[in-house]
Amino acid sequence: MSQIKRINQVEQSRLEVYKALLKLMKIQPFESISYRNISDESHLSRQTLYRHFDKKEDIFHWYITRVFNEFLKRVNSSPPSNRDNVRSAFKFCDENSELLELLVKHNLQHLFLKRVEEFASIILKKYYISGESSTSLYKEKYFAGGFYLMIITWISNGKRESIPVMEELLLELISTVLY
Repeated sequence: MSQIKRINQVEQSRLEVYKALLKLMKIQPFESISYRNISDESHLSRQTLYRHFDKKEDIFHWYITRVFNEFLKRVNSSPPSNRDNVRSAFKFCDENSELLELLVKHNLQHLFLKRVEEFASIILKKYYISGESSTSLYKEKYFAGGFYLMIITWISNGKRESIPVMEELLLELISTVLY
């Protein structure tokens, strides 16, 4: 089996596990979902699940990292623009709102926060914070925390505000905090 085919097969298995977990979270509490439940729903062996994920939370870590990497590719493939980056961020969250809604419902949104912290640091250093200073870390954490709470609130409120409204609000906040 070629290396590429093997990688695709592993990714497909992981995606099936993720989809199965989401489906189960719609009908039962996260804490009560077992690897056997996920195995049955995904039609993969428990051995396969354990090979890919040590614990259920790792499934989200993998998926959120995967989609954040796709988001970074999208951002990196276009000329840097605050507006485009912010629009992409909200589209990304909108496209993954089912996941975010379920994380909130099951009180697991901290898993999203950890990824936001990592990726906010990457984005800020690339586009907004030039050079290292004694305050760079605080700016990163402030931005990550604010963005995280903004997204969680937007999702929890049923995305009542449009993406353009949220985009303008975040751009306004970026201009007052980072510049």
